[in-house]
Amino acid sequence: MKPILLSGTLALALSSCTQFQYLTVSGTNLVKNERNELTAENDTLKIQYHFADYKGQMGIGVYNKTTELLEIDWKKSAIIVDGKAFSYFNTNAIISGVIERDSLQWRKYLRGLGDPVFLASLNGSVWIDQPTQFIPPLAYIYKAPLALPIEQLQNLPEQTAKKERTLLAEDVYTSYNKMEFKKDSSPLTFRSYLTFRIGGAGSQKEFTVEHNFYVSEVWKTTSGPDNFPETMINRGDRFYLQP
Repeated sequence: MKPILLSGTLALALSSCTQFQYLTVSGTNLVKNERNELTAENDTLKIQYHFADYKGQMGIGVYNKTTELLEIDWKKSAIIVDGKAFSYFNTNAIISGVIERDSLQWRKYLRGLGDPVFLASLNGSVWIDQPTQFIPPLAYIYKAPLALPIEQLQNLPEQTAKKERTLLAEDVYTSYNKMEFKKDSSPLTFRSYLTFRIGGAGSQKEFTVEHNFYVSEVWKTTSGPDNFPETMINRGDRFYLQP
């Protein structure tokens, strides 16, 4: 019993020492909507960026405001972090499903009636990313291409942090240290580069749009996402990092 108690105590201690970082994203050429998604638009299109969950799973929505056919080229689009481009197009096929082994063959082998050959079947699907997507006139598409390729931020100015707490339940509070940043002092900046084509066959014109982001707020705490009210965590501009 003693080793079990010691193991449980150690796990609890390690859990309480885990440092979470909650990052809030802002943009220099974007505005936030009522869901705190970052948006930009012109006469041709409207774009929405959504960041959520662990490492900022990124969602991109594009609305075609014109009466012409619009195409987005994911192979020629990327997110740029620290000068390195990460394509929005995934060249790897993703397989999801369940593998079922032939248990009859295995039972025969155990009884000495067959060779140790294992047969299996996969019930599932293969998902292959699309290099381009067409957006019909006055229509909308959405894609979640990647999570931000970042790790926990280092060398934060924690001496300037404000100690805050929020009410989770009756007499239950979650505490955290909050640091705020302007663009010039932000610990992380990145860019989104998107390539489009508009028009029908033979008359297509290619153009690009670029949007600039920076981390405007960092919370540091030992409290995981379940220890915050949903209204503070489930926003289009906030996500978390952990070791």
